[in-house]
Amino acid sequence: MKRIRMPACPGVTNRVLPEPVGSPWSPTGISTGTGWIRPAANGTAVGGVDYTCLLHRFEVVPSYVVYSAPAADGHVTETSRGRGHFVPDATNNSAIIWFFSPDNWEVLVKMPSGTCALSHTYWLFAAATTNLHYKLVVTDIGSGIGPEERGQQRIYFNYSGPPAPAIIDTTSFTACVP
Repeated sequence: MKRIRMPACPGVTNRVLPEPVGSPWSPTGISTGTGWIRPAANGTAVGGVDYTCLLHRFEVVPSYVVYSAPAADGHVTETSRGRGHFVPDATNNSAIIWFFSPDNWEVLVKMPSGTCALSHTYWLFAAATTNLHYKLVVTDIGSGIGPEERGQQRIYFNYSGPPAPAIIDTTSFTACVP
């Protein structure tokens, strides 16, 4: 698959992180909330389909887990897991995520601009057309904000089975730039 460039958060494009280890839900998975950036052949970091940045400061890292159908005793097993990928040409404030095929879009995530003037918070909306167990880790990289506000992070998820509900979060990210 050809790697593509997506909007990158300031200070993220030159950071190389290790491949995920263990479950994406465990501390050895995506606990940092900063995504996975594969090193290019020359050793520099390659931003791409594994993460994107909204409003030039909110890094979004999606992942998923697939489980088997329940056995007679109700037991399920994990059959696969992975990172979400972004459809090319995301805008500054929205992105579309796919898990298995670039023509099968699973989640739309957006952060409308201008919400700080209304409520002194950044808003996040997401809508999914899936019943997969997925997780979105959104981290405020903190452009222009003091150190106490850097790294505000929220985790949004859907458990496997039920259709994913819409996410409407208008209060979590409080570090508005005046």
